[in-house]
Amino acid sequence: SAISDEYLSALNRWTREKTVYAELETRALIVATYESQIFIDAFRDEYARIYQLPRGDERVGKNMLGNGEKGFEEFLFYASMPDRDANDFAREDSVWDIFLLSENYERFYPDEIREVTAISPVIKKFFPYVNPYYGKFYSLRFACPEKGVGESQKRLKLVFASVLGRVELEWGY
Repeated sequence: SAISDEYLSALNRWTREKTVYAELETRALIVATYESQIFIDAFRDEYARIYQLPRGDERVGKNMLGNGEKGFEEFLFYASMPDRDANDFAREDSVWDIFLLSENYERFYPDEIREVTAISPVIKKFFPYVNPYYGKFYSLRFACPEKGVGESQKRLKLVFASVLGRVELEWGY
């Protein structure tokens, strides 16, 4: 069954993309989806629709890469770069530094950066920007105080910084 326009619209609304260039050469392409509650609901609805499952079915939640747990902010991101050795976000000594900036410039570092190595047909359909031949797909999780930075604030900025360049992806709603 084809992915619905409703889901693709939600994916588009919660996804940001940026390419870093140096001397007309691409250094890095990063595409990230913020797993807001609205996006998680859209994913679950679409998964349940395709597989004809009741909305509360446990198989729907199992297929989310993040779980929408309160107190956490989660992102999925795809990174592609000509220097494959630099695509090392999940390594402890990564060339990249990742952090989340809240509206009042409070900085949060990820509690978990996990490479998603099993790129299934489900992932490729639900996240059409993922191309395992050119890049890697990651899950990113931040522990944030109270009920989560993104849900309680108007702006959220995800920053990727390295010697290769800087990528800032912003969500404002």
